[in-house]
Amino acid sequence: DRETIQKLIDAMEVFKFPDGTQVTRQGSARGTHFFIVSKGTMVILRNGEVKSEISQGAAFGENVILMSGGQDTTVQARGDVEVYGLSGLQTRALLAEQYQRERGQTSSAVNEALSSESCWLLRKLTPYQMQCLFDKVNVQTHEDGAEILSAGPKEHQDLHIVLQ
Repeated sequence: DRETIQKLIDAMEVFKFPDGTQVTRQGSARGTHFFIVSKGTMVILRNGEVKSEISQGAAFGENVILMSGGQDTTVQARGDVEVYGLSGLQTRALLAEQYQRERGQTSSAVNEALSSESCWLLRKLTPYQMQCLFDKVNVQTHEDGAEILSAGPKEHQDLHIVLQ
């Protein structure tokens, strides 16, 4: 959403690297930032061999968002380069905040259904299935007397859990 994008932009730092600076090094597990090239050109090396070049708008270092921080290539400045960088920890925190904001009501509804112990099916879910449920569930509110389901063939096979 726009709020999260603005927070990500606000959290970015500007880094300037002179020609030849290795911003990431292949094999290093110490990556800390996700970068977007603002000005200049970066060379992508694998096993010391040039594989490609990236320039304005291109991103690298995305492994830190996934928590590994492992670098599978070396990214080196060709000429003077300016990049925007955001730490992996900050990125994950902001994305988690967005997820909570968007899915908070959903999480509350699923947790309420789980804690009520009235739906035996939910208690049998694996952790993976539980995460899929949290990701896919859609909370709906209906007015008293509203039709929720009707007879007949359905385009989608949804599971409905009525909480109140």
